[in-house]
Amino acid sequence: MKTLLSHLRAGLSVVVLAGNLIVWLTPLMLLALLRWAARGRSGAIEERLIQACYRNAVAINSWWLRHVSGIRMVAHPPLPGPAGSAPPLDHFDLRGQHVVLLANHRTWFDIPLLQALTVPAGPILKFVVKRELAWVPIVGWVCLVLRFPLMRRGGTTEARTADLHAVSKAAQDRQSTQDALIIFAEGTRITDTKHAAAKSPYRHLLPPKAGGFRTVLRHSPAEAVICDMTVIYRATEVSFWRCLGGRVPQVDVYLRQRALADVTDVREFLRTTWGEKDVLITEHLDVPDPTQLATS
Repeated sequence: MKTLLSHLRAGLSVVVLAGNLIVWLTPLMLLALLRWAARGRSGAIEERLIQACYRNAVAINSWWLRHVSGIRMVAHPPLPGPAGSAPPLDHFDLRGQHVVLLANHRTWFDIPLLQALTVPAGPILKFVVKRELAWVPIVGWVCLVLRFPLMRRGGTTEARTADLHAVSKAAQDRQSTQDALIIFAEGTRITDTKHAAAKSPYRHLLPPKAGGFRTVLRHSPAEAVICDMTVIYRATEVSFWRCLGGRVPQVDVYLRQRALADVTDVREFLRTTWGEKDVLITEHLDVPDPTQLATS
């Protein structure tokens, strides 16, 4: 019975989240037409309206995921003192900062999760998406209107060059807006098959790739802050569908902030950061909270 209810809840969640996108897509399309008429240049009013649509859509999604899907999405801010001294929050406060977001990638649910924890008191998030997604109704249209960078994800030199150019263009565009580009440095969602094929030195992560992250840093102002987010799902089995159905009771996101000037070697920075992430995830999953996992 619990499994059936979980599937019904997940199916209803898909309908509600898709409907929410459709509602906000209409004003976004009108604003996109105004931008097109202005030859790609958005005025301050148009940008504020686009951001308002984005933030309202995220607010509705987040309310549904927390109160209907029943997922606790917990933000753990940087610790100023001993571990555990900073109380968990409903979201991070990143206002007034020019940020570059960096995160591990477990499932598609990472996207609404990070939006819920960042957008209420911070920039709107843009993601690198596969070019094929642009042809998917509703979701693809939203990505195009919001100018998400589209990637080919091919193995050829031409494809890699085009991908880096797309990231570079997105990084340059966001300097004059309140956007933040989030980089999933692993380049894909982790699965057991991908983990084995990559011969990953990490227990819970794929090896990070430096190209996209390096490009974003190159086009970021000197005062930019790197917000390193470690996503930890408190369940043994994790998928987008299981999250929507309430089968993953809690997700923790730990934030560490680094100054852009501290990154002198991008590859070494990512290797060190991923090693620290892996230790943090292992510590949490090896000693799970039984009260939280009881329903998973």
